[in-house]
Amino acid sequence: MLTGQIGLRQNATDSIGKLIEWATDSKTHHCVIHIGGGLCVSAERPRVIVRHVSDYPNLVNSDFDLTEQQRQRIVTAALALTDRPYNTAVLVILGLHKITGWNVPKVVRLWLNRRPNVDCSQLSDMALQAGGIHLFAEDSALVTPADFQHALEAQAALAKE
Repeated sequence: MLTGQIGLRQNATDSIGKLIEWATDSKTHHCVIHIGGGLCVSAERPRVIVRHVSDYPNLVNSDFDLTEQQRQRIVTAALALTDRPYNTAVLVILGLHKITGWNVPKVVRLWLNRRPNVDCSQLSDMALQAGGIHLFAEDSALVTPADFQHALEAQAALAKE
């Protein structure tokens, strides 16, 4: 069952997706949260929306061992973020980090977390946290699609052992 799982889009064909993959040294540029009924919640310009999963062919999906209660919490949290504006500022911050090696100062992280704007990774991390899944030690505002890619790759590697 995909409800409550994260889906990753890889191998971008558009310029923003390619920029995200380049800036994060990965093949993943977008994340969605499956909410059931063939639908997902997606943070994209200009805002967080509900879309058909079929709009995103070839998603790489997580396989967390979720209880029904966790699934409900994740879906509720993701739906609560719909209509929030997209966090375009984080793209600039990721680009600066990639080009200059700039470590994001605490004041910038706090500013990102205070804003109502969210990007796809932040939305996904916040929803998973609502379900008790804590994958990252850093602020949700700084999590990238690449971080999810690496976390799912590690999860798959552990499952094979």
